[in-house]
Amino acid sequence: MFFFDPAILSALEQPAPYFIEAQLPARHDCRRHRPLTSVDVKIDERPIVYDNSRSSAQLQGFQIDTVSPYGADVHTRISGLTEGRIDVSIYANFSVETHPGTATSCLWFDTVTITVRSAPTVYIASEHNNNRCRYQSTLNHELRHVEVDRRVVREYAPQMRRAVLDEVYRIGVVGPEPALRAGVVRAQMLESANAALQRVVGQMNSVRRTRQQAVDTKAEYDRLSRMCGGKF
Repeated sequence: MFFFDPAILSALEQPAPYFIEAQLPARHDCRRHRPLTSVDVKIDERPIVYDNSRSSAQLQGFQIDTVSPYGADVHTRISGLTEGRIDVSIYANFSVETHPGTATSCLWFDTVTITVRSAPTVYIASEHNNNRCRYQSTLNHELRHVEVDRRVVREYAPQMRRAVLDEVYRIGVVGPEPALRAGVVRAQMLESANAALQRVVGQMNSVRRTRQQAVDTKAEYDRLSRMCGGKF
């Protein structure tokens, strides 16, 4: 059998309150953070869209990246073309630490995602709908343009990641900044990362145009013209 002293029992029933006082530094030091930012590239290859509803004359008005190897003075008829859309976007999540005493914030990149989306449309002149040989030969040629785009995207994706990662670590931790400006600072940080990305995109597009032009050579066009009995 156990006996309790009434004074002890009273203390157990009504515990004394206690306080914990947080010791916050007088200044907000952002340099103590060592973020490990992840940068990922997602390649989104959309299915090819095929369009054979437009005539050769209608396709003539399309703007494409390559030029005719015959020169501007030679009249040609377009059997087909490829409209290769490549869109590059960047999205970021940020970490923000706000000091309640100074009303300032430290900001850094948490995760960054680059999305490279290719959405090609292959046009075949409607005059070829009933000419299986010409339709197929034109289609095979246009699919080479699609493959060029897809290869160049895969080639440059690692360079995009490296450029953004380098910029992210160059920026590092920003602050302390007034907490009310956190949104503005995030936008500026993302703009800097995107500028680094776009420099690589510009290089990719230059290489892309060169490689696409290498598909549309005079020898290739002459070969296509001789196919199917030379009939358009």
